[in-house]
Amino acid sequence: VGMTGLSYGSYYALYAGALEKRIGVVAGSCGMRVGPAITEGMEEKPDGRLIDMRGDNVAALLYPRPLHLQFGLRDQGLKIQDVRP
Repeated sequence: VGMTGLSYGSYYALYAGALEKRIGVVAGSCGMRVGPAITEGMEEKPDGRLIDMRGDNVAALLYPRPLHLQFGLRDQGLKIQDVRP
């Protein structure tokens, strides 16, 4: 079983793959940033959720399954400097 997505769909494909071991491969386009976790800086938040992790750390949870992510140099919604490690 594979999962793919574009933009926010890519975000969900990545997180679903990290949680569901039956997903054998994930391919996404423009859906992950390497910067701080979405909840970083919030005063109140429950701990232990994937949303509290940086996108690159969530991607590492897919190992050793194949992962393909692509990003555009001219993408205005997700700048290339925000996805490079």
